[in-house]
Amino acid sequence: MATYQLHSTDDVREWTSFFKKGARSLKIDPHYLKHEPTFLLSHDRPYPGLGYKYSTLDDVLTYFTSSPPPVIHGERIDVALCFKFAPSNLCGGGEEAERWLGMADDFFGRAASAVEEAKERYGIDLRFVLDGDGKPWDCKSDRWLPWESVWIESDAQSSECFDSDDGFCERFSILNDPESSDWDGMAVNGYGKFGADEATPLQLWEPDYQPTIVSLINNYLEGRENGVPSGKELAFAINTDIAMFDVFSSRSNLEGEEARGYDVVVEESEGGEMPELEATSEPGVFSLSYTAEDGSRVSRTVTFSVPGSFSGTLTVGPASASPHSPPPSDDPSISDLFPSISVTSHAFTSTFAFASDSTHVYGVSLSPPTPPRPPEPCHSE
Repeated sequence: MATYQLHSTDDVREWTSFFKKGARSLKIDPHYLKHEPTFLLSHDRPYPGLGYKYSTLDDVLTYFTSSPPPVIHGERIDVALCFKFAPSNLCGGGEEAERWLGMADDFFGRAASAVEEAKERYGIDLRFVLDGDGKPWDCKSDRWLPWESVWIESDAQSSECFDSDDGFCERFSILNDPESSDWDGMAVNGYGKFGADEATPLQLWEPDYQPTIVSLINNYLEGRENGVPSGKELAFAINTDIAMFDVFSSRSNLEGEEARGYDVVVEESEGGEMPELEATSEPGVFSLSYTAEDGSRVSRTVTFSVPGSFSGTLTVGPASASPHSPPPSDDPSISDLFPSISVTSHAFTSTFAFASDSTHVYGVSLSPPTPPRPPEPCHSE
């Protein structure tokens, strides 16, 4: 399965929209500033004096203990804490180092209480993960237990932990490497100790090119099908919006419960008329008609994350294969499986397919954008 961790979600005010889109794993960037009483959330250096209201780690705890959105009640939520700009020589003593460690210790104590409260009041299984300057080695190896940590190949301090759970290595339980790492080489070695952990995803960060994402997913699935220990799933740690990631990954060879795609939920009853999509005057906005459970025909406006427009009415037929899977190579035409349309804007032309089952309408990218033909060059007489 391909899923994701949303990177640098440092404005807590945006979280509810992320969770409604399906996010369940976030990475935030607690940033240390010498004169601030708490960690501010910002990937880059924050400038609190300029008037922008930065979220803080305090806001994170408040979010999960004070009426979190119902969409995450009863859910597991992972929050990776990528601490940034800790004092140098953090384990060497000194006033600044002691202040940083004290602030982190204080947050850990309050977070432990918040985890219990979120579970008791809302059924939320809230888990914090150590990252960045908070990784548990040296003087931090026994701090903030039982929180686990990500493992990154480039960290010399934890390089020995790829195949080992000895000592402090036991806490490095999440493989978290960039796209540029040797993922094929790691697969040959069963992803070290991480491949054998069927409860934890393998985390790969920040590819942003659709063919690369598709290739990484397919290589991972091929290895898993061939018996390579592959963890729970492949999780992309990514800055891309969830809907865009779903479109990017929808062309991969995923089926059934493992299929992901940007979908619009409809209340279609079994045996009812298939939904229809009809173009409106606004690019990317469609009128969706479907049969509700009481037999009435319902219409509402929906928006797909595609530019441009199409004309006419499209009846969306049932999918005879996963709407996220390409057809078998011996199929004569993809149009035999999915109705498709060409979506054109001033920038490119791309083909999208729509398919449905009894509860969803899927919009799936079938082809990469094709740049428009450049104008003919001017010829001088």
